[in-house]
Amino acid sequence: MGQVLNASGAPVAGVRVAYVDQWGNRERTTTKSAAADYGNYDFPISARSRDFYITVVDDAGNPLSETIFIQHRRGVSNNYSCHHLVWIAAR
Repeated sequence: MGQVLNASGAPVAGVRVAYVDQWGNRERTTTKSAAADYGNYDFPISARSRDFYITVVDDAGNPLSETIFIQHRRGVSNNYSCHHLVWIAAR
């Protein structure tokens, strides 16, 4: 789960975020527009350990950000059941 913020720090709805894991499984989601979770996104993930590569993308799936690597239930995050990743626009 996480949030997308503009350069001023305000949440942004309608932004696409995608991941791929080490086996090629892919998922995309869009940041939310409801008042309680505006700009937030989440991916349902299982309890099994795996690697995620997460990127902000455009409508066609082209990257708009750097890709962030997260080890789920592996390495330093071995005991974490979820992760919170906040994207902040540079400009």
